[in-house]
Order: sequence, then C-alpha cells, then structure tokens
Amino acid sequence: LVLLIVSSPGYLSAIQLPQPGNQANVATGTTNLMITATVSTSPSVCAWSGTGLASTDFYSSAFGCDPSSTSTHIITCTNSAGVINTTLTYLTALTSNSTVSLNCNSAVVNTLSMIIQDCKPNTGSGVIATTNPTSSCGIGCTVQYSCATDHTGNDVNATCQEDATFDKDPACIQTDTTAMTTDGIMASTASTTSTIQNITIGGTTTTTTTTTTTTARPLSDGAIAGIVIGCIIVVALIIVALIALCCAEICCCTFSILCLSWGTKEPKPKPDDSTLKKEKVEYTAGRS
Repeated sequence: LVLLIVSSPGYLSAIQLPQPGNQANVATGTTNLMITATVSTSPSVCAWSGTGLASTDFYSSAFGCDPSSTSTHIITCTNSAGVINTTLTYLTALTSNSTVSLNCNSAVVNTLSMIIQDCKPNTGSGVIATTNPTSSCGIGCTVQYSCATDHTGNDVNATCQEDATFDKDPACIQTDTTAMTTDGIMASTASTTSTIQNITIGGTTTTTTTTTTTTARPLSDGAIAGIVIGCIIVVALIIVALIALCCAEICCCTFSILCLSWGTKEPKPKPDDSTLKKEKVEYTAGRS
C-alpha cells in the first residue's frame, strides 16, 4: 500500500515506502520530511543511506534497534515481534532532487527518488492565477484564483503543499454565449498585447506569457435608441412612397378631392322648347 499524508502547511507527515515508480514529488523548501518503511524479513543488519546521508545502521540482530540523530537527519526504529518499523526525517529544507535507500543485509529493500519542484497553478480555461511570490512557488507559496469575464465562479486562495500541489482548486464555468446582451453584441475587441518574460532560477529558465485583451466600450442606451428610431422613420418613408406610386385606388380613397374629380361625369344637355314641340307634332301626326 502507498500512503501519502499531508498535515499542516509546511510539513509532510510521512511518505510510506514503497512508492509508485519509486519516486515522489516534494515541494521546494519542504522541511521535516519523514519517510517510513517496514521490514519483516528478520534481517541481520539494516541501514539508511542517500543524498547528504552516509550509510547509517539503525538495526542489527545482535543489538536490536539503534536510533540516531544529527543536525540534518533523525532515524527511529521499533521492533515488534520481528517486524521492524523505521523512519528517516529530513530536518533541513529540500532544494534539489534527492534519493534515499533502505538497505538490509547489503541489499536494497526500498529506494525513493524525491523530485523537488515548485507548485504549478491551475491554468485551465477561464482561470486567472496570480502567485505570491511570482518568481518561485515552493512550499507555502500562495496563489489567488479568479475567473475570466466570460466565466462564473468564486475567487479561491490556495497554498502550495509539501507534495507540490495546491490545497484548493478553482471552479470556473463558461457562461452561456447564446444569450448575449445588446451591450455584449456592440462591444468589440480593440487590441491584444502579449508580454513574454524569461526568469532564470538555478540554471532553469522559465518563460511566462501574459496576454491582455482590451475591448471597446459598448454604445449607450441613448445612442441605441436613436439608431432604432432612425431606422423606423426610414422604413415608414419607404412604405409611403410605395403606396403613392403603386396603389392608385388607395390614393383615391385617401385623398377625397381626387376621388370626386375623377368620378364626375359630363351632364347630358337639356332639350330646348323647339325640340320638344317638334317631338310633340311628330307624335300627334303619328296617332292620326
């Protein structure tokens, strides 16, 4: 079984051997790092060795457990019914990759490679991360997470732990872009500026790229209302022109004066007295 226990910030409680791949990530500057192991093979002698630690016996079948301590390391040992439990604690801050081995009867029982590295902030979509300090983010380094303008979520403050991970993670969710407001539609991207900064720490060069996007301010409500009213007036004028040109009957009904002038017929002339007398004589002669 693999056991990795994280306690209060600044201290890694224990790394239980063996570890997957015989390695573990440790944050830069971690102190009081404890490594534990169990031996149940009834060995004759066992010792710890590693980076900055000469081979140091902690158990022998003749004398039993023999714990020890220095200014940089503490070794403990307990023997319970032939099962030996031992710990190795690094008292000083770890700043570079280190290895440690547990040897029994001149053979390696367990080995561990400790990868010393900074905590890496979450750089997922919509996440804005600001670290303190900005140059190196080892044990105790803090990061402030916030969400981009097109994402929603709560701001989070996280701390770099001993296993080179942050104790909290942001949750930024992209907003619904289908329900864009008028201001959002009117806004447009004005400029984009990219800054590349190279930082060299201990022979390692880190490249940081910062991208800033500036958007134009949206139109005011008054300007938008003016545009809408102007469009309505133009459309109304076009409709009136079409009615006047193409719909003569509608024009007649609308303008009553034109309707009366177009609908009046020329009156039939009234017959005079001579014509009436002539028609009467012709009618009388006919009856005779």
